[in-house]
Amino acid sequence: MPLGVGVRLWFHEFGHAMVASWSGRRALPLPIGWTSADRERSVLVVMLVLLLELVLLTLAWRERRAYMALLACSLIATQLAAVVSLGGKPYAPLMAWGGVAGEFVLPTILITGGLFSVPTYFRWPLLRFPAVLGGSLTFW
Repeated sequence: MPLGVGVRLWFHEFGHAMVASWSGRRALPLPIGWTSADRERSVLVVMLVLLLELVLLTLAWRERRAYMALLACSLIATQLAAVVSLGGKPYAPLMAWGGVAGEFVLPTILITGGLFSVPTYFRWPLLRFPAVLGGSLTFW
């Protein structure tokens, strides 16, 4: 088994869960190659994900971290677009492609995040190298 297959699998499953969560569905990515997601939308999921994104934006704004503020605004815009547009038929193909997006988008965010400073709440000096290593193994 090549090095990094397990890390790649986690990114893949988290990509599926991101699509489900942004469209308002509960999702649980499991490290065994499976993501369970509800078919029904939940207002609570939409509000909780939006709350997490707003917390990220607030922390980035307080500490003047432009990269994280831009990332938070992008996440909020993506979620609002997904909640509005991913109702019925468009959801299934995007859920399937979410895994591939998780393997490319999430490592890109982590690797580029390794170059920028993020809010001190995240303990980034300690977590920077494992995050960049995980993203790099996924690309490799």
